[in-house]
Amino acid sequence: MSQVRNPFDRLSELSVDRPKTAIAVAVIGILALSSFAQFIVFDNSEDAFYPENETTDLLYEVESTYTVDIDLIRAIVRFEPGDLQTSQAAWELLAETEYEMITNPEMSDYHYGLFGGSAHSGPASSVIFWQKVQDPGSDTWSGDLQEALNEVSTASDENLSVAVGQALSLLASVPDTNFPTSEDVLGWSPGSPQEWQSRLDSGESNAGAIGALIGTASTLTENRNETQTATI
Repeated sequence: MSQVRNPFDRLSELSVDRPKTAIAVAVIGILALSSFAQFIVFDNSEDAFYPENETTDLLYEVESTYTVDIDLIRAIVRFEPGDLQTSQAAWELLAETEYEMITNPEMSDYHYGLFGGSAHSGPASSVIFWQKVQDPGSDTWSGDLQEALNEVSTASDENLSVAVGQALSLLASVPDTNFPTSEDVLGWSPGSPQEWQSRLDSGESNAGAIGALIGTASTLTENRNETQTATI
């Protein structure tokens, strides 16, 4: 049975027995490889390092709009199936993780207000904002303010100043629309997720109540004289 010889052994013998031939073969091989090198294209652009997905598209949009390079840093937190629907501890962990990312001294100096003027956006802060501004279950102010505006709309001349004063006092109960700060995130108590998770998942909001307030406020000066309009 014949044994297949190692090609490297043959090259070694060739380099000893016929050194000139070996050198010629090596030179020809190098020239052949060099001739193909002109067809090799090296892509060292950003596209070669970033995958095509929504995150990359956002980075390019930010870069073209604000002429600034931004890196998005994410934290991956794993839970058991159903934890976000039932576990208070799961939401507390999300809040703690987001707080640590916000306050990390190695990153805080480089924050860029990309998310509504804030440099951070996570599940915890998103729920906090929704509960503060949009959650109909947490809305304890729009109903009273609507009644006060209705009183202003129907108040007679002698009662108008009192009605306007009551409406103005209720404006203090209107929540601000600032995105949650690190202190808000750290101090948040998610309570029982079952109490609000279904409303959040179904997209419930108090947009209708807010729309009614805007509509009422925009008509308060209709059919009013100049003095009444000045009071309102």
